Amino acid sequence: QLGLIRFVSPDGAAGGPTAGCTSSYIFNYYGSGGPAVDPACHPGATAVQSYRHSHYGKDRVGVTLDEEWFTNVGAAGSRLRAGIWYEDSRRDLGRDWHRMLDPTLSFQWDEQAYWHQYEWDFPQHVFKWYLEETIFAGPFALSGGVKQYLVGVSREDLFNVDPELEVDSDSDLLFSGGVTYETPVEGLDLFAGYAENFKAISATLLEVPGRSLDMLEPETASNIDVGLQYAADRLALGATWYTIDFENRIFYLGPQTAAGPNYLIPGGGAYFNAGGIDTSGVEVSATVQMPRGTSFYTAYTFNDSEYLGSGDPLVDANQGIVAGTDVTGVPDRMWVVSLDRSGPLGAGLTAKYTSPRRVSLLADWYADAYWLVDAYISFSGEAVSELLRSTEFSIVANNLFDKAYLSAITENAAWLGAPRTISMTATVSF
Repeated sequence: QLGLIRFVSPDGAAGGPTAGCTSSYIFNYYGSGGPAVDPACHPGATAVQSYRHSHYGKDRVGVTLDEEWFTNVGAAGSRLRAGIWYEDSRRDLGRDWHRMLDPTLSFQWDEQAYWHQYEWDFPQHVFKWYLEETIFAGPFALSGGVKQYLVGVSREDLFNVDPELEVDSDSDLLFSGGVTYETPVEGLDLFAGYAENFKAISATLLEVPGRSLDMLEPETASNIDVGLQYAADRLALGATWYTIDFENRIFYLGPQTAAGPNYLIPGGGAYFNAGGIDTSGVEVSATVQMPRGTSFYTAYTFNDSEYLGSGDPLVDANQGIVAGTDVTGVPDRMWVVSLDRSGPLGAGLTAKYTSPRRVSLLADWYADAYWLVDAYISFSGEAVSELLRSTEFSIVANNLFDKAYLSAITENAAWLGAPRTISMTATVSF
């Protein structure tokens, strides 16, 4: 039992509200109001605060092996690629609580923790194997492959309070394939591809104690893309249509409750599968090489991402998920325009457009569209002297016009974008 201390006297002794005090507090951020949380009912006392301190660390070791074999099969060429990828890691996570020395002055805290809440280790092993065959026959290149992930993650409680947890989230066989066709038009290629992808259950999901993960499934996705590419001496063009079927989406539920936020939840929330996302779109791009080492690049993306829903109307209604509605944080249009000049004295200017994005699952809140402009200037020492040819200086300005915008967006939350930043770099090669 931790006990509960809200106010302390000047000598550090815990105290309660003045007898008979009537509070004007009906509700505060931490829950119900009343004399117990009203500073006016604690004359001469100071409200206490704690500093929640989390500790992180991770060690990783692994090995990769990759090999390719080339041969001829009749008139066709063959390339076989195979390999493995193995990693063993151990992540440690702990949390302790420190008393703030005097919340009325600063957030400085006592170095000695008054409570060490937990100390966990998360061992994890990942083994991946893959095999891919490509056949080159005239203007065609056909490829097919298969891969699989074998993943195990566990949680060990160094205080022996919470039971050990272990989750295996091996993937099925994941297939991929594609074809490329060199057309009779010089520089014009057509292509199509299919791939299955997989994301194992993360160790972060084991940070919520007392919750079974038996019913949780890894996230999976399959994507198809079809397009064309054209390359000439001064012009390059590309166009791609894509569709992505994302299933078994792991949804995050934060610790906010009707009684207020629960700061004792180690992982800060809970997770569950909530259906998936259906995405399709088109991306076109162009690069033009101009005189004097100058190049122009532009790309436009039209994207449509919608929630599929979990299949359970009660779950969808509780979490604010409506099948067919926009996915939060995903713009439906993006456009980038860039002009660059290379050489001893180089410079570049890039403008990026992001269309409105949905923020809230529970309300019709969309972040405003915005343009961001970045710029750079680079200077090579060889423009001055051969003795300085191995030196280079550059100045980079991000968000050149100091645009206010919302950057990262998740369900029901958004973060302010970075203001204008200017950096200078000097590079010397030996």
